[in-house]
Amino acid sequence: MTADVITREMVTDDCMRTLFGQRLVTNIVRGTFVEAMVNLALRGWDFEHDGARLEVRQAASLQPWDEARKIDDRPIEFDIAPRTGHWAAEGWVKITPPRRLANVYAFAHHPCTNASADHREPGQWKFYIGPETALPRKRRISLKAVQDVAKAEVGISGLRARICEIEDQL
Repeated sequence: MTADVITREMVTDDCMRTLFGQRLVTNIVRGTFVEAMVNLALRGWDFEHDGARLEVRQAASLQPWDEARKIDDRPIEFDIAPRTGHWAAEGWVKITPPRRLANVYAFAHHPCTNASADHREPGQWKFYIGPETALPRKRRISLKAVQDVAKAEVGISGLRARICEIEDQL
């Protein structure tokens, strides 16, 4: 095959198969996948809406490397550390002092640990939505603490309504 017959679509298709062709998606790209899923569920809400800013954090109980060994009962945690900056149209925007950028947090957890686990399946994800003001002033938060903050679990079909409900409380 010569370079002149390699198209953008061919490269994109190959990347998609490499990154998302397996049922368990690596940590490196799983966040992007979950954000795309949330974006589709929000149907135009985007990650900023009527003054509210949404941040999506995700974790999975079964990792790609777990299939070759017994799954341990490691704790599920999410990163909620203050940020030192963010990307914008003009490039990297530094924030001083560091702070959290969103006022609504969507925590996505993929709890399946059996052979049916598929990170690409939206129906297998559980979502916990809460206001930033309810989060502890720590860098990480456990799944149990997230569940306490959110007070309710929703699936992908209930995600938009729950985010809007939290947004209305701000």
